[in-house]
Amino acid sequence: YFGPKNKIPHSKAVSIFLLDVLELNAGSTDKYKKLNNLKNISEKNLLPKLKKLFNKLDLTKQKITLNEEIFISSEQIRKDICTLSNPYSPKTEEIALIIKKHL
Repeated sequence: YFGPKNKIPHSKAVSIFLLDVLELNAGSTDKYKKLNNLKNISEKNLLPKLKKLFNKLDLTKQKITLNEEIFISSEQIRKDICTLSNPYSPKTEEIALIIKKHL
């Protein structure tokens, strides 16, 4: 929904919001503790490692332009089928805050 509605390719939309969504999820659920069983990545170093990669790929300062009111976008994202598989069910206000970071 969000990408096509705002003329943002899917892969770019994912990369824009990935770190923010992971940060929200990590602070709101214990699902990332499963990473602690892995050899090179853990619950604690996931975000720092991804941030380092995003910096290297110059993906950290991406900005967007909305073609509709932020609350409408936030509500549509919250209702999107992909959001249902997220380990945390974000509130519309939390989604809006993530979007605002990239305007």
